[in-house]
Amino acid sequence: MAEPVTPPPAAGRNGPALRADPPSADAAGGGVTGIIPPPVWARQRRAAKTARGFLRVFASHSAGRQVSGIILAGGQSRRMDRDKAFLPWGGSTLIEHVIETLRPLVDELIVAVKDARRFTHLNARVVEDVVPEAHALGGLYTGLKLAYHDLCFVCACDAPFLNPRLIRFLVEQADGYNLVIPKTRRGLEPLHAVYAKSALCAIEEQLQKHQWDLKALVPEVRTLVVGAELLHQFDPEELSFFNVNTSGDLAQVLLIQRERRMRRRNSR
Repeated sequence: MAEPVTPPPAAGRNGPALRADPPSADAAGGGVTGIIPPPVWARQRRAAKTARGFLRVFASHSAGRQVSGIILAGGQSRRMDRDKAFLPWGGSTLIEHVIETLRPLVDELIVAVKDARRFTHLNARVVEDVVPEAHALGGLYTGLKLAYHDLCFVCACDAPFLNPRLIRFLVEQADGYNLVIPKTRRGLEPLHAVYAKSALCAIEEQLQKHQWDLKALVPEVRTLVVGAELLHQFDPEELSFFNVNTSGDLAQVLLIQRERRMRRRNSR
């Protein structure tokens, strides 16, 4: 385990102090990196080995903490010719598939929407955005504000390939942080992340400034970035972070799904 060169900061308005021994990796290694505030960790060349050790430890058990699952479904699907939440998936819809994927992983399911009347059939707690026209940031704020539990896994309604093992792992890393966010080859993934209610104050400040970019929250709270090297041990293709935004995305998703079925069939 890497040894801290500087001690962790004291507790502040954004939550408890950092753990004295959080997992860490250098930026190039793409492991786990606590970036707010940015402590300096020794022995960074051994970070990849350290990350693999944490992977084995945290993926092998559950801390038994209670978690809310928040699905954001308030978008307008401008790049699709229909509401992507209700795209067919198997024998149901895409949002129902996301709900059922999360159900075994969380203690509460929330769907944050613009107009609840269209979602009353869902087997989940449907809530309307408390800050209208605030984009995904408003949905995030609504879900966190109304969640029963302190920790919340947040995702979009159009993520067909969520990985339960990766979600559990991210939740396990949340002690001492307001935000645990993956960083893939494409960059930060704020709509596949774990937020604590202690981030609400910073989110309120962003709302007041009309600063809608979810990534702008990262430097404002105690954040743990989980890099690509560690993510790939759960999801080497990064399909967990695939969202269906266009008709082309839908065609690609259906192709991936068919290929998966063929591989399963051939492996029998």
